[in-house]
Amino acid sequence: MMMGFGGIAVPWLFGVLTVAAIWVGVWWLLSAIGMTAQRSQPNTPPAPAATQLPPGTWQQPRFTAADAPPPLRQPDPEPHPEPVRAESDHR
Repeated sequence: MMMGFGGIAVPWLFGVLTVAAIWVGVWWLLSAIGMTAQRSQPNTPPAPAATQLPPGTWQQPRFTAADAPPPLRQPDPEPHPEPVRAESDHR
């Protein structure tokens, strides 16, 4: 049962207007960025076929050990003569 404009109908009316405004905004945004339906032009000639390129003749170069880059990290240092005490070790 509707209570008129002084009751529960006012929030519903504002809600309906808000949803309508959102949809109008979505339609406007999509049309502004060019998302409208594409119209085809019947007199436009078809696009030319892409020309085919000959197959590639690249050969992989041969690498030797002299061409190798230097190692990225230094070798690990020698281990300590005594184990390093951790914080959780008993004293």
